[in-house]
Amino acid sequence: MTDQNTGQLADFIDEDPKSFWLPALDHPEWWTRDIRIDLGLLTLASATATLRDGN
Repeated sequence: MTDQNTGQLADFIDEDPKSFWLPALDHPEWWTRDIRIDLGLLTLASATATLRDGN
């Protein structure tokens, strides 16, 4: 992983919770849908693979 990619990944990791997940907390009705459970697990798996493999 290059320094530029590492910086981009760090920026994304910092910005994603602020731009997507934090605003989503304002909509509690979203969290009662089954799709959110699937997306959360998909996000976790994707982040794990990205950090592990550097891709």
